[in-house]
Amino acid sequence: MKIAVIVCTFFLSGIPFGLIFSKVFKGVDVRKVGSGNIGATNVLRASGWKIALLTAIFDVSKSALPVIYAKYQWGTDFAFIVAIFAVMGHIFSPYLLFKGGKGVACMFGALLGLNVFYFLVFLFIFISLIFLTRYVSLASITTSFLVFLYMLFFVRSHNAILFGIVVFLLIVVRHKGNIERLIKGKEPKFGKGK
Repeated sequence: MKIAVIVCTFFLSGIPFGLIFSKVFKGVDVRKVGSGNIGATNVLRASGWKIALLTAIFDVSKSALPVIYAKYQWGTDFAFIVAIFAVMGHIFSPYLLFKGGKGVACMFGALLGLNVFYFLVFLFIFISLIFLTRYVSLASITTSFLVFLYMLFFVRSHNAILFGIVVFLLIVVRHKGNIERLIKGKEPKFGKGK
């Protein structure tokens, strides 16, 4: 049963809502606009704030729901494993030849499913970093690193630490291009377009 939940989580989280909503409501293939990413930030660029908000809500929900289910069925320790696959499903979408988003919204969904406190604290940090730096990518990478540190020093369970390090590394890898642009000073700032 646990294996089935992990597999279902991967396939549920792989649903590319940003791509679906942009095509259905705006007739836009978000993969051909801006960064080509299917996440809410690029959907904002391609289809406007309403579709971006809808994308963010669904991307958070698709990872939160299986984590909540796993938590109440088998406890928090197993829920951390499900949370890893919730993020991986979005990044390696089985519906897009294992190419997907950058995993940030799904990280927040996983945190919401694990503990509302985690979600609120790290969402506050994420939004604060965006306002301070104007870089969504930098806020994403920094927040994921802080999630890892929190799991390492305060939660301390093996699965929590595994969740923290896997998600951080995945988000760093998916933001490789952003990191290169940040170093070169060419990364676009949030709200200022290209």
